[in-house]
Amino acid sequence: MWASACALAAGLAGYAAGLQKQGQHLNSVEADKERLLQEVADLRERHYELRLEAARLESEQAVDAQALSEARSTIAGLEQRNAELESDLGFYRSIMAPSDAEKGFQVDSFGVRATGDGRVWDYSLVVTQVGNNDRFLSGRIEMTVIGRSEGETRTLALPELADDVEEGGIKYRFRYFQSVDGQLRLPEGFDPEQVRLQVNARSGGEPLLDETWKWSELLPVGQSNS
Repeated sequence: MWASACALAAGLAGYAAGLQKQGQHLNSVEADKERLLQEVADLRERHYELRLEAARLESEQAVDAQALSEARSTIAGLEQRNAELESDLGFYRSIMAPSDAEKGFQVDSFGVRATGDGRVWDYSLVVTQVGNNDRFLSGRIEMTVIGRSEGETRTLALPELADDVEEGGIKYRFRYFQSVDGQLRLPEGFDPEQVRLQVNARSGGEPLLDETWKWSELLPVGQSNS
């Protein structure tokens, strides 16, 4: 009896020890689980923070790129505007403070440009009075286009080529300068070769200017007659 009791007691003690050891193991597993869950949570939070940081950096880079592009565009615009102002300043200086050789009626610029219609051309003319700007100049500008048609030379006055120009030519009246723009329509099969400008004063007398340009000289760089 005593032996049986001792064996039972020993068995119970062993069982209790086993339960205690198993409980310790379960506690350890639970602790590992909690630790891993915390690590996962930490990693998720760090991943979220890194994504936010990456988005912020991309946004700043885009903003910096846009700001740089805008700055470059602004600088280019300012440089172009400065060049235009310098050109305008040079133009007015040439009018107000010319050399003796430049004084009088002058053609500052003259050109023609093709349009979508092969027979229609835009023309642009700027005339100036250099020095002696205390009085107005007035009169008419006669423009004639010289070319060939069917193997023969033809001379066409501007009123024949432009509906808005009166007989006698383009009227002008100015103290410093005047800009004239318009269109002319060439006849079918007409090949322009030269343009002549003759400027007559309203008061009469000798022409203030009588000059001829080759048609090719009046075209923009890289443009042909066709």
